[in-house]
Amino acid sequence: MLLSYLSLPWTPKLLYGIITDCFPICGSGKRSYVFIMGMLQATACFCMAFFVFPTAGYVCGLACINSLGGAFMDVVVDGMMVINSRQDPTSGSEELQAYSWAFYGLGGMMGCLISGYFLTGEDANGTPTGNPYICFYIMVFFSAAVGISGLFIDKSLEDNQQDMVQMKFLQRSKFVLSEVGQGLKLKELYSSLMYQTILGAIIPSFGAYVYYY
Repeated sequence: MLLSYLSLPWTPKLLYGIITDCFPICGSGKRSYVFIMGMLQATACFCMAFFVFPTAGYVCGLACINSLGGAFMDVVVDGMMVINSRQDPTSGSEELQAYSWAFYGLGGMMGCLISGYFLTGEDANGTPTGNPYICFYIMVFFSAAVGISGLFIDKSLEDNQQDMVQMKFLQRSKFVLSEVGQGLKLKELYSSLMYQTILGAIIPSFGAYVYYY
């Protein structure tokens, strides 16, 4: 159940994209959100690292906040990848996706090795001696680093949003929702959404097998 709660922030990702377009902060719908969500993750991990909570519910709530920050930034970064891929209409998207997933996989393996090292061990009596708090210390550092990096994102990546940023809120919201509506009419998109929904509902994920094991 706790793992299910942690995955919930990744569900309404379409909503996060609408929020970044409708509610730009300081004239930015990308850099500002990377900074805010990075700091949000760092704060949640800081609390989990330095405070002891009486029940798992508090930790689950903080972990959900951390998951929300990651899901939100994922949407923003995907948007920047789309903009960059337009510089090479033929293979830009494929190359950027391959580049992104290569580092995602590398980071995942390093994270598993590092966390496994700190979480493994027992004393002479067989009592576990792993220290999970060190993992949260590391997360605080990297989350803050990612958030700060948002301030240095090339402003040119947001040039296509300048006209929309200058709109009034209602006008901007109407424009964004109409764009979403147009997108949902595309057969390639809604058929993919239907497939993913059915797949997710009836096919256990690889993570479910690993958890059971």
